[in-house]
Amino acid sequence: MTNEQIISISGLVSSFVILIILIVVYYWIKNNRNYVQSNLAGKSNRDNIWNFLKKNILFFSILLMVVIVITFIAMTIQAF
Repeated sequence: MTNEQIISISGLVSSFVILIILIVVYYWIKNNRNYVQSNLAGKSNRDNIWNFLKKNILFFSILLMVVIVITFIAMTIQAF
């Protein structure tokens, strides 16, 4: 692989990482009201984070698979 291919692949991966972080932050803000309400009821924040991850584990795993597939497609295209 040439340097240009390595740079483009790393740029692609970093852009997907930023995208995932933005999506996580969006869901975090969207579900933040539930955290505040359950904190008033006496639940700890750690339980809320764990429930959030359990509810959205399917979404995150599908997102991760899509990112991996797109990255491999981009790498094979750049190999030619």
